[in-house]
Amino acid sequence: MGITVLPHIVNALLLTSIFSAGNTYFFAASRALYGLSLQGRAPRCLPTCTKRGIPIYCFVVVVLFSFLSLLQLSHGSSVVLGWLINLVTGASLVSYVVMSITYICFYRACQAQGFSRSKLPYVGRFQPYSAYIAMVAQGGIALCFGYTSFHPWDTGSFFISYAMVILSVLLVIGWKVAKKTTWKRSQDVDLLWEDPEISAYEAACTDTPTGFWREIVNLVRVDKMLKMRGSQV
Repeated sequence: MGITVLPHIVNALLLTSIFSAGNTYFFAASRALYGLSLQGRAPRCLPTCTKRGIPIYCFVVVVLFSFLSLLQLSHGSSVVLGWLINLVTGASLVSYVVMSITYICFYRACQAQGFSRSKLPYVGRFQPYSAYIAMVAQGGIALCFGYTSFHPWDTGSFFISYAMVILSVLLVIGWKVAKKTTWKRSQDVDLLWEDPEISAYEAACTDTPTGFWREIVNLVRVDKMLKMRGSQV
């Protein structure tokens, strides 16, 4: 198009997007690992936190996984990195499908038990339609994720693309069979399971909730610059 600055703009957008996504997943992964360790599903040493409440050991474990990106430096190891990326991507798609199914079950339980979602501090809009749309969309992406392995047929590529989908189904079936658990009806779901703990946690939070635009302002330090300018005046 003859716009010489356009590639630099695209690179800047990609860089900020990657940094944002990496920051989000670092936080989510370290906190998920912290929660698992508290429940006894991960090593007991991981819940150790700093004075500022940062689960330092969980953070270190998550950081170590980032070094897998160095596999991209050689051709042979980059193939392995591609396999890992496909596995993680498949797992992410399955996670979103499961979240949608979980919310649909929660919504049905609220309807069956006459519980008004308006009593909750956070209420999802356009529900349950949004959850159904997300479930169908993510499920379609998960099923079509490895479409290139079908023609021509590539067994290795097929299992790499659909390993997490197949594994998730097997894990659910295996858990149901091994633990002999049943699918709860909407009338029997316990909607107040962790309500006391959640209410106590929210009551202990004294900080005023920050909106999206305030977060953006704080990020670029505009508010700090304005205060400094005001004090100088």
